[in-house]
Amino acid sequence: MFGSGRTQRLRPVAKTMHPSATAEEVFRIGICFENTARLLFESVAPIEPAHAPVVLAPETEIGAAPPWVVPFVVNLSFGVELYLKAIIWHETNTPQSGHRLEELFHKLQPTTQSRIEQNYNALIASPKSSIEIELGAVDFHTVLRTCSNAFPEWRYSYERNMTCGVVLIQPIARAVREAIIELVSPWECHVGILSTPPA
Repeated sequence: MFGSGRTQRLRPVAKTMHPSATAEEVFRIGICFENTARLLFESVAPIEPAHAPVVLAPETEIGAAPPWVVPFVVNLSFGVELYLKAIIWHETNTPQSGHRLEELFHKLQPTTQSRIEQNYNALIASPKSSIEIELGAVDFHTVLRTCSNAFPEWRYSYERNMTCGVVLIQPIARAVREAIIELVSPWECHVGILSTPPA
């Protein structure tokens, strides 16, 4: 038992897909992870206005960043991973594995890739994009490459000399989510659980 002073070895969980799992459920869980990141941001933005919206220079070391940045990036990047896996599953009827966002992105139908990139470019060009970072013209594929391995790497950021440029994941997350809703409109019912972004 936990707290008994003993160390227990947990059994590894087999990586097999549950028969009741669906692409829509993967998308719903992705929404939950994005929402967790947004709630974290909203809880700190009022008390740390200097860091809202999240604009951190690429050379900023993790130790110099606000303490909430690491869990924010981990939750949001995993949400994006689940979004991509959900839409690939929907398009191919095949569940996906792996964490690299760039690799998952290139498994999408070309029309879906183009839709996501268009959404991203529109967000970056927007004069006011809520919690999205204001970085001007940032190439989509460069940003995707920067963020590609964010989930596995940022979970263990204390082991590396990480930098903060990967917070560019924000507009990527929204671009992918909006593309999915455009393609699979019945899934929009799950978006309601997203928290309201700060004004």
